[in-house]
Amino acid sequence: MPKLTIDTKESLFDPIEIEIDKEAFVVKRLTRSLLLEIEELMKAVQGGSFDAGYKVLELLLGKKAFSVISELDLTQVNKISTFITSSITQTTDEEKNVSEPGDKVSPS
Repeated sequence: MPKLTIDTKESLFDPIEIEIDKEAFVVKRLTRSLLLEIEELMKAVQGGSFDAGYKVLELLLGKKAFSVISELDLTQVNKISTFITSSITQTTDEEKNVSEPGDKVSPS
């Protein structure tokens, strides 16, 4: 019988790390509840709220990071957000390229 086992404590991909002034912060696991919170904040960003962009990073990196993030200018916040987004997208693309058991793999 086919079986899929998922360990919620492990990930196939390396964590995404952001270093600010030699202090490292790791992006939290992207759970449904976290994504829903981020989605609401992104609506505020699209509506013109710059503060919501800072709050998104607080959600992703944790409250400890917020005091550091609060001191960044908007272009730095944008760079961090862009880096996280591209890292997530790259990870998702890698996941799509993983072959499934039984897939025929053509030689390169």
